[in-house]
Amino acid sequence: MIQVKNAVEDLTTKSIKIEYEKQIPLLEYQAFEQTKKTRDAMKKSNSIVMLLAMLGIAAAPVNAADRAVPKAEKFVHAGEIEFKKITERASVAEEQNRKVLSALGGTWNFTALLYAEPGVEPFRTEGTITNELVEDLFLSSHANGSLNVAGHGVPMKAQGLMSYDISKKAFTSVWADTLNTGLLVGTGKYDEKEKTLNETGRFTDPVDGVEKAFRSETRFIEETKYKRTIYVTGKSGKETKLIEFEYTKAT
Repeated sequence: MIQVKNAVEDLTTKSIKIEYEKQIPLLEYQAFEQTKKTRDAMKKSNSIVMLLAMLGIAAAPVNAADRAVPKAEKFVHAGEIEFKKITERASVAEEQNRKVLSALGGTWNFTALLYAEPGVEPFRTEGTITNELVEDLFLSSHANGSLNVAGHGVPMKAQGLMSYDISKKAFTSVWADTLNTGLLVGTGKYDEKEKTLNETGRFTDPVDGVEKAFRSETRFIEETKYKRTIYVTGKSGKETKLIEFEYTKAT
């Protein structure tokens, strides 16, 4: 019995050995393939690193915080912060614009007197202007009228923009019309006690074509009336009235 048992064990061992020897080429091939794949992956990785280096792009180390927050999510968070800053700044301007400029909204009829020279009868102009407060961020104005110069009617069109500038903590405006090739640009503050928007700036005088400093007063008289007067300072330093507008709300 012992001999038979030993014979069976020898036969089993030989069978396992033969089977193992058959598997050796396959295992060696699989190991070779795995090594090849690993080597190819390393080559690709090195190629990418080299390409980034050629392009001047450094591969930054990734810390735990970066791994914790996906890139897309971090971008959204950064965008939300910037968006919040923009909306906060805009809200300040919106509040000031609603407080002051909203009273100018709508369509108005106007008459104006243009003082070409001191002591000389002023030219008279009349027309309409439509003011629209856009998204509470700026007042957009479009005007049409006719200027009476020595009995001749001169057509006039104009456009203007005004808004509260939070960087200057003041209202800023720009105005262009067909009587002039230059822009009137002003900055000023609202006097709540006097109900007047006071501006200063520079423009090209339509009478003599010379750039001058100006001062403007826009006085809120009542809900259906407001008045704007523009003064200029000449070379002598003396201030004179250039033009005076009176606006009445159109029915």
